[in-house]
Amino acid sequence: MTLFRCSAIAVALLSATTIASGLAKAETRAAPFPAWPEPKIQSTMTVEEARAIVEARTKPQAEWKGPTSGPKAEKNATIAYVSDDQSYTSYVGWGQGVIDAATALGWKVVVLDGKAQWPAVSRLCRQRWRSIPPRS
Repeated sequence: MTLFRCSAIAVALLSATTIASGLAKAETRAAPFPAWPEPKIQSTMTVEEARAIVEARTKPQAEWKGPTSGPKAEKNATIAYVSDDQSYTSYVGWGQGVIDAATALGWKVVVLDGKAQWPAVSRLCRQRWRSIPPRS
């Protein structure tokens, strides 16, 4: 995979996230859930202790350690998924994930296709960003 394609993938995902987050309120609505304790740097940690930590954190999770509640989703939102290239299966799949999640929340999704051209992706991001009405 070329550096350009990797960059384009990152921009497409970041664009979708940025545009969606532009619809969110500016204040912090939730704190990150501490699923694991903060790592402590130990200058005397043995390899066995490090392995034990890695094993504990990478084994199958028998119980959910993530959040069980959160902020309510905004109603009737419209988000944009800026795809680098809708002829590329991965972008279509990621876009479908965005559409499925948005549909579950009752949101609308606008899919924008950059047609594998960086200037087009950049232009679509700028146009979509400018079309978001300011919040009061």
